[in-house]
Amino acid sequence: MTVKIPIKGDVMDSDWGTIMDSVGMTNVNPTSFQKALNSANGEDVELDIASNGGIVESATEIASLIHDYAGKVTTVVQSAAYSAASIIAVSGDVVKMAPTALMMIHRASVQSAGNTNDLSHDAIMLATVDKALAAAYQAKTGKSQEEILNLMNNETWLTAQDAVDQGFADEIQENAKELVVTNSLSPLISAETIEKLKTLKNAKNDDVEKSHQTILNNKLKILKEE
Repeated sequence: MTVKIPIKGDVMDSDWGTIMDSVGMTNVNPTSFQKALNSANGEDVELDIASNGGIVESATEIASLIHDYAGKVTTVVQSAAYSAASIIAVSGDVVKMAPTALMMIHRASVQSAGNTNDLSHDAIMLATVDKALAAAYQAKTGKSQEEILNLMNNETWLTAQDAVDQGFADEIQENAKELVVTNSLSPLISAETIEKLKTLKNAKNDDVEKSHQTILNNKLKILKEE
């Protein structure tokens, strides 16, 4: 059995993340992630990633939890693993990219203020953080620190194939369903769902006791599955 854990939304610290969790707002934080791993109880897990990144310290804490977890961890980049989220992505035992997914790595940044001493301190701190991040990418790719820092310096964007070719991912995930390419400002209902609705509409109603509300509920259920 493989337990799926969503890694969706911004990566944030546990204090803010717990507040966001309490109001139902999507985020990634170490405390919630630890609870999810505890619930998985050593079973193999799949982390489904769609995140623009966030706080470096939180991402590296989650990466440590992944490394310490007893079961096999597969990370699947479903759409985006940018910035700090890419650290989580490359920490899996197996790293997969959806065919249209992207990964992005860059140097760390900070909102800085103060005098020359303060700014110099922040510059040194950021350089150290960059090396720590590079170590995670090095462990996955086998590249040198210099190669990784150059990629980070250039804010490198990786397609699924680029990520595999450069060692950031192990494979491109096969799609179980046929891809439908669209160009729309609003979500589209899939052909599969339309067929289900047509079937429901055309089905003979042998049970005269079925109410219109029951039929409506069935239609809503199909749309929710979409």
